[in-house]
Amino acid sequence: MEKTVKLLLCALGILLAVEASLFPADPIFDETIRNLNLNGNKFEKVLGGMPAEENEFPYQVAIISTNFTDYDGFCGGSLISSRHVITAAHCIASFVASSVIVGTNQPLNHSSPGYLEVFDTIRTPHPKYDSGLLDYDIALLTLARDVPLGENIQPVLLPRLNTNLNLDGRTGLLTGWGKINDDPNGYLSDDLLKVNVPIVNNQNCVNAYGPIYLNERKVCVATQGGTVGPCLGDSGGPLVVFDSEFGETVQVGLVSFGAAQGCTVGFPTVFTRLTSYIQWIADNGGPAVRI
Repeated sequence: MEKTVKLLLCALGILLAVEASLFPADPIFDETIRNLNLNGNKFEKVLGGMPAEENEFPYQVAIISTNFTDYDGFCGGSLISSRHVITAAHCIASFVASSVIVGTNQPLNHSSPGYLEVFDTIRTPHPKYDSGLLDYDIALLTLARDVPLGENIQPVLLPRLNTNLNLDGRTGLLTGWGKINDDPNGYLSDDLLKVNVPIVNNQNCVNAYGPIYLNERKVCVATQGGTVGPCLGDSGGPLVVFDSEFGETVQVGLVSFGAAQGCTVGFPTVFTRLTSYIQWIADNGGPAVRI
């Protein structure tokens, strides 16, 4: 049966055209990023979200990437050690450098409390990353220096290597600064937003996108009729759950892609499943595998 849903490549980690290039060493992003647009469209925030509390998600980072032309990109990511960040591979594939902003719920405001900007020195997309299928859509960024850990900056825990963490039917917590709906008039959110999202069996995403785009390395998340979930600008951002076996919150996914028809039409969204990449992260400089 012919699928009616068209896959939007880099759907949730958009390229944003700007009037003038942003050099990554320039820390003043607030006024410039607010006016980012793609073909005249502006962007808002995560679907169905509410503002996060101060220091509630100290692992959440914003990533602003550049290729030193008139195009820059905005994505989410998460701190997994004092010097490493994970995000989607498609967030960095078209760029040559990234600025990572940590410690604040307002990365577009360089004078916000806790704001700290650090640049990456090593960019490691997964070697099997497939931009056509958005498979192996994960990348590791090594920062130029360790960030100072404190109540506003803390790495998120990754799942243990051999954990029996069944996600089907669970509720995950998503955070980000992306769109709130498909209205072309709007801006990136000033504040970090959070929303609970239902994790469903991958067959739900197979039904929407076809089997070629889904495998065991991905996680399917329902959008409750397009009322909750990630949207443009949220790519690479973290999905966390509480692991009752060990009594800890762990990151289980990062935002990968959605439907070309829009974020509010009700189709599910697809996340990279982190349990498939724990050893790869450790082998490339990330935190050691926890057993």
